[in-house]
Amino acid sequence: MKRIFTLLAFVLIAKMAAGQVDIGVTLNSPLNNAPAGPGIPLSFDITITNSGTVAITTMDTIIYAPTLDGSLLSSGGNSIVFSSIQAVPVGGTVNFTQNFAGLNINGASAQAFAFCGLALVAGPNWSNVVESDTTNNLDCNDIQYDPNSVSIDENVLIAALKPVNTSYFSNGTLYIRVANMDVKAAQVNVVDLTGKVVYNQYLETSNFELKSDLNLNLSKGIYLVNIRSEKAQYGSRKIIVQ
Repeated sequence: MKRIFTLLAFVLIAKMAAGQVDIGVTLNSPLNNAPAGPGIPLSFDITITNSGTVAITTMDTIIYAPTLDGSLLSSGGNSIVFSSIQAVPVGGTVNFTQNFAGLNINGASAQAFAFCGLALVAGPNWSNVVESDTTNNLDCNDIQYDPNSVSIDENVLIAALKPVNTSYFSNGTLYIRVANMDVKAAQVNVVDLTGKVVYNQYLETSNFELKSDLNLNLSKGIYLVNIRSEKAQYGSRKIIVQ
């Protein structure tokens, strides 16, 4: 979601304009509960409506992108964000369609995901303004994802699930549990309140998950457990040994 907020901040800066600026987004495809997967063709189709009182002109840029559960998708290592320069009068609409060979969600099992279409406008008429209603800049449908729907083509949308750290400490054992990790290994260290590192180890992931049960034989006290990789930090956990 942070990347979406960054994109929103590109145009949603607090400065009022002379007219009301507002666009609405309708996600036409994929349809609600549509099947999706690496080998299932996916059409990303949205309609943008100029709902305000300021026209979109050829001096402005329409920015739109597909998102999955709050994150931008990528292809070939690059985030998928499209742009178009064209006029849309007040009350007018414009339609955009992008076709892909499929959708691959790293490490995901068969389940439903929220697939959304996001749209913004930037330019002389639309930059440095606050839209009157930003809740309609995003429209979503659920998709039914199947990871086993044939092989992956190079023109496939890639989505990385957000890592989820559910590590905990119980009865002298530190249970390391981090899901959705697109790395081969991560560093786990345990630090006491004086800053002393009492445990430090690189642990390998398996099937996009870091899972290990550590019997650390810690003295009574409060400790911080830090888990990080070369790509990200997965949050700290406070543990209390009594």
